[in-house]
Amino acid sequence: LRGGYRFAIVDAGNQPADIVAAIARGADGVLLLAERRQTPMESVRVLMDRLTANDVPVLGSVLVR
Repeated sequence: LRGGYRFAIVDAGNQPADIVAAIARGADGVLLLAERRQTPMESVRVLMDRLTANDVPVLGSVLVR
């Protein structure tokens, strides 16, 4: 995806953290989106750990209503 674009938006849905981290591998950074009362915080923590382990910088997060 990086070849011809400045950024890409990927909706990973409910994929396991390992799959999302693999998709993000090689990215310059990611922005996480979580839905209030929908996204379990434990899932966010696990994903952040996997991204960090794959050397993918987490640039920030957005919490939507």
